[in-house]
Amino acid sequence: MTVQRIYPPDPIAPWAEIVPHMPPMTVDELHAIPDDGWAYELVQGVLVRMPLSGFGASSIGLLLGAELTVYVKKQGLGRVTGEQGGYRLDPAHPRDTELGPDYAFVRADRLPPRTSPEYMKALLGGLAALRARGCLAPRR
Repeated sequence: MTVQRIYPPDPIAPWAEIVPHMPPMTVDELHAIPDDGWAYELVQGVLVRMPLSGFGASSIGLLLGAELTVYVKKQGLGRVTGEQGGYRLDPAHPRDTELGPDYAFVRADRLPPRTSPEYMKALLGGLAALRARGCLAPRR
């Protein structure tokens, strides 16, 4: 079965489709989009979308991510993150592009120190998201 696209692939983001009738936007505007069942990314200010992964693709992604995590941890290479991470890969235009891969590897020398506010913000933000989704029970 082939997947039918509403629009043909665009060279700016061949893995996704450009959201029609949307003006250029920033990462802050991307973060304000309500959840509607699509996964969004921003590429050079252009909003693109993909449907959420199905069971098979999600299962394979989790297995690959788990293997990568074990390898990276054993070798002391850095960290592996899951699909909820947003990455700004264009240092020249950090507010124009943010991608959300299924998982990502970050080299140890690029990680923020554990004592930095950035590290704590990421850690606490992840815990708050788990609690909001009902994955963590409130303290009694």
